[in-house]
Amino acid sequence: MIRALQVVWIGVLAICSSFSVQAAESPAHDLVRDVSQQVETLLADYRAGKLEGDDALNKGVADILEPVVSFKRIAAGVMGSHRKTASKEQKAAFLKKFKTELISTYAKGMVGLGEFSITVIDPTEDLSGKRRVSVLQDAVTDKGKTRIAYTMAQSRKTKEWKLINVVLDGVNMGKTFAGQFDDAMKRHNQDLDAVIANWGADEAA
Repeated sequence: MIRALQVVWIGVLAICSSFSVQAAESPAHDLVRDVSQQVETLLADYRAGKLEGDDALNKGVADILEPVVSFKRIAAGVMGSHRKTASKEQKAAFLKKFKTELISTYAKGMVGLGEFSITVIDPTEDLSGKRRVSVLQDAVTDKGKTRIAYTMAQSRKTKEWKLINVVLDGVNMGKTFAGQFDDAMKRHNQDLDAVIANWGADEAA
């Protein structure tokens, strides 16, 4: 799972670090531009020694991502049908563990990411009035090119846009995480508490 987390959050860094987004494409694209400035500033401060260690970096990442990533929705999708039998406490525990793993891995990915370039793919349709938008990009690093699709959704109640999924070169990361959760449930004999406690550790071992 750790490798998958690295791919996901390096991908998110790519979208957050792009300054080539076309103007007025959609509110979701405007959000990307705003987040990009925050991410670039945080990374520059870390590399300049202005942050007190990795904990400060992780907190900075959390402060940036929590308003724009729907961790609760993503975590619920990862649990899938197992969520129906989970208690309120178990759901909360998994959300906390899942979010912590993602943020920590994203922070490490930010620091370790080398030179890269981003090309935003112009939308082929009018996005006005859409509550779900797919933002496409090509990310080029020293390891090659990756086509990234970010699913952004707008809340009916708050009207806020949030990231709800990432697809990398055709690989749906939401479904990948859900499959890993299913595998973990089998490995731990349907013990949900054990799955939550070991989330991230099983695949890293």
